[in-house]
Amino acid sequence: MRTTLICTLAAASAFSASQAAPAASVDTDEANWLYFPMYARDTAHAVDLSALHWREDGLLASASRYPRHDHDHWPDQADKAAWYEYETKLIDCRTGHFVPVQQRLLDREGHVLARRDVQPGTQADRLAEQIERGDGKLWPERSETFLACAAAADASLRERRRALAATTPPALSFVPIQRVLQRDTDTLFEREEYRFDPETLKTVPTTPDAIYRAALEGYARWRRQVMGKADVPAPHWDAATRQRIEQALEPWAQAHFAPIAGTLQIESDASLRFETPAPFLTLDEQDLPADLPEQARRDASLHEQIHLDCRSGIAMPQAIVWRSRARDAQVLYRMPVPAQALLQAIRSNRQEVHRQAWGLRRGAYQAGADRNPALCLVAWHAARSTLRQDTEAARVWPRLALPDRTALIDAGAPAAMLLRARHAWQEARP
Repeated sequence: MRTTLICTLAAASAFSASQAAPAASVDTDEANWLYFPMYARDTAHAVDLSALHWREDGLLASASRYPRHDHDHWPDQADKAAWYEYETKLIDCRTGHFVPVQQRLLDREGHVLARRDVQPGTQADRLAEQIERGDGKLWPERSETFLACAAAADASLRERRRALAATTPPALSFVPIQRVLQRDTDTLFEREEYRFDPETLKTVPTTPDAIYRAALEGYARWRRQVMGKADVPAPHWDAATRQRIEQALEPWAQAHFAPIAGTLQIESDASLRFETPAPFLTLDEQDLPADLPEQARRDASLHEQIHLDCRSGIAMPQAIVWRSRARDAQVLYRMPVPAQALLQAIRSNRQEVHRQAWGLRRGAYQAGADRNPALCLVAWHAARSTLRQDTEAARVWPRLALPDRTALIDAGAPAAMLLRARHAWQEARP
């Protein structure tokens, strides 16, 4: 019922859009075209900034310009006079999928010489190819699709470019405006992957929890920068949900990641805390607390308490724990990870800081032995009551079942195709 309703609304929206009068030309202002060059001095490949528009369903209306490469099935006169091909499309910036809507031929002045709607079968083929080629990956990566999403998320980009193009350059240091505008493409592509950089913080965090929170705040800002209005709020787990997760996650961890069993804590912000043995962790004498018990110094196993955010994949050690080597593994001492040591670890990209970009990239894979993605998948589906009951199984979460070509054609309109693929992701992954 839910999918049918989504498809019906999407079809209605597409019908309404089709009733608008088609434009006779496109904006030829150079500042309007965001280049994604494929070869030296290429200015044909470009995203049309004037075409970017967020829809109420969170999809992005977009269009791109290309050099001529398809001479089939166009009227002869338009085919001979055309300089560019132009394609409008719908993009889901949450998944990186897109569906072509209409193709046009343009002359050098941007006048539309001919146009044709992309047929539903072709639309389904294009989207099915993306799904299959993605091999379970989620996110557009470094592509014109990503460029369109990031540009649409930057509301002032087009006006800044217009102002820059209107500025008279110094006579003795002239740089072609094309090269100046190309810098925006490079800047947007640099946002493709989130990188937590402590050096950019106005206030240096003094606790490991503050460092973790700063990383999450940066991640949230980054999502808004690259997903725009396609972004959704972070999930919230209430008390009943956390109890359901704990009841499922604890026995599963006992069966598959026994060292962390008994230490799991489920947080309301869809994050997990757990301890993991740290046999290779060494502390200098000056780092040891003065009140560390002699037993802990002499005969204890070291553990790290990890805080894992299941939306971003960000995981950071928060505390060092000394536990007795006896069967009861009694906690002998606990201390926060020194903030400066953690910051240094982040700067040097050492293994003390684990980040898997779970929510946008690698989170789509069918996790197996990878502990953090597996824990998050179990927690996610326990929250939704969609886990298999066999806790002995390594993969108790449902299979990622994205729609095939037949299901996409059945969906109908381009928006409905994209929303059906999105719905499959939402059902299966954080």
